[in-house]
Amino acid sequence: MLDSIDGYAFAKERGYALTDDATALGQFRAARRETLALLAGLREEQLRRPAVFEGSSLTVRGLVHHLCKHDFLHLAGLQWLLAKVDEARAGDKG
Repeated sequence: MLDSIDGYAFAKERGYALTDDATALGQFRAARRETLALLAGLREEQLRRPAVFEGSSLTVRGLVHHLCKHDFLHLAGLQWLLAKVDEARAGDKG
């Protein structure tokens, strides 16, 4: 059984709102490196190990896919935000 993480509580606990962008990205990068190092050391049978996460059955490999999907959703949101910033800047010049 894997506990779900309250992202808002996690961000508050870590003080992300008070952290500058470069530091926050550096912390994220370091955390992902740790995760990748851990995953790189897993054997095939460990990747097939079953678990329950957020009420669904999955394997460790499935959890990795879930994490990737989560990160890609954040990246898509950032791309959308950057497009909005670019539009606003272009509007200021026009």
